[in-house]
Amino acid sequence: MNLETELNGALARTSAPDGFADRVLARLGQTQAPHRHRLTASTLRRIAAAVVLTAALGGLTAHQIVEQRRTEGERARRELMTALHIASAKMRVAQRAVAHD
Repeated sequence: MNLETELNGALARTSAPDGFADRVLARLGQTQAPHRHRLTASTLRRIAAAVVLTAALGGLTAHQIVEQRRTEGERARRELMTALHIASAKMRVAQRAVAHD
């Protein structure tokens, strides 16, 4: 047998049997309203663990952001101090040049 012929036969479109739609609609009418899921102790423990883990990860992320900003602030302070030292040295050179003339 040819594999392609078998696949075409197996996947061929066929009509639904008579009364299929009526049976589906009848079964839909018989379905019960979904009952609420009761929270068990293990479910509550899982929820609590998820909340604790989320809080811990949030705290860690916040701490890392604060540390990064502090580090950037310290770097900016060092760069500013270096710039002020350079400007002060240039100013002294200019003052000496003006005083000698």
